[in-house]
Amino acid sequence: NRPKMSLLFLLLLSPAPMIAATPLQISYFFVDRSQYLAHAWPPGLRLMLDAYETAAKDARVAINTTVYDYETARSVVEAADADLLVYWDRVNLNYATVLSNLLRYAVLFARGGVYHDLKHWLPKPALEELVSRLDTHDIILEENPSRDPSTDNRKMRNTNMAAARPGLRYFETCLAEMKEKLRRIDTD
Repeated sequence: NRPKMSLLFLLLLSPAPMIAATPLQISYFFVDRSQYLAHAWPPGLRLMLDAYETAAKDARVAINTTVYDYETARSVVEAADADLLVYWDRVNLNYATVLSNLLRYAVLFARGGVYHDLKHWLPKPALEELVSRLDTHDIILEENPSRDPSTDNRKMRNTNMAAARPGLRYFETCLAEMKEKLRRIDTD
């Protein structure tokens, strides 16, 4: 005598809809410092991107991943604020962190979504949480807990991961402040 499955049980077995109807934009910046090109991806990068795709599929989150090379990143920065190209071209890859920061703010302003450093991707639980929080928050920055376990202090930073809705004035202001700092350094 085999019990019949209930309708509730069948509903739980049916595939759930994607959490995000519009694909979540995932952005990375990678250049081969010797050639300023992105054509020579390290093997680990492809493996990481594949793992991200799998996590997104498991979380039922549609993603659209872009790995920007030097020129495509430059065009995103130009679209955000063409005056920044003077500094982009001057600092070049000798100061890749500056380029990465310029791209981070420009791409989050233009596309929104998630900007990661290359060594990071979100596993399924973190991706699900991020998507749910983007429904109610404009910006999500990585939280790096203090190394001192006796304190409740936490340090916020957006160097490894930042997520946001597109078009936020915050990132436009960040770009303007970076431009002013770079201008001052350039004139000193």
